[in-house]
Amino acid sequence: MTFRFELAELAITLNRHVSLLDTNVLVTLCHPHTEKRARENVEEFLSLYRDEGDLFVTQPVLVETWGMLSKKARTNQKVTHESKLGMIQRLIDEGIRFLPSDGRNEDGREALGQVRDLMYNKEIDYVDAHLIICSEALHEAAAGNSSLQIVTADTRDFTRCGDVSFRYRVFDIINFETMDFSQKER
Repeated sequence: MTFRFELAELAITLNRHVSLLDTNVLVTLCHPHTEKRARENVEEFLSLYRDEGDLFVTQPVLVETWGMLSKKARTNQKVTHESKLGMIQRLIDEGIRFLPSDGRNEDGREALGQVRDLMYNKEIDYVDAHLIICSEALHEAAAGNSSLQIVTADTRDFTRCGDVSFRYRVFDIINFETMDFSQKER
């Protein structure tokens, strides 16, 4: 026996400037013993971009961040359950929004297959592949008329995928530089 669980259609209005935050940005923001310069870079980015556009996290990023903070807690690095819960409050306080889906199709199989293929062909991790696929979906929804970027402190997986047909931009939060892979034809 099967049943159908329906969710109301989700429609999110986005500003012209959209930033998808990677896990390392959230860990830097939320871990109490982050290197001072790294925290300052994240806070500077947030203060510059918060009013200019939309800042988003996705479910895979939240799950990976929670896991990294949990691992640090187990290794006695001063991360408590309360500080992990504080991460969610910090996101709310910073005006960071939750993007629940890549918005492509009803059951997500197409996007999941694309993530799997990127992971296999480029040997990258799930979250980075997911962010690339999500960025492409947002690029399509905006008909190319947006300033969309993935914000990260680790650009390696994203540059490794620069030759694939997905369109995305990567903002290196360490060097405050943008790498643009969004001008490709699909």
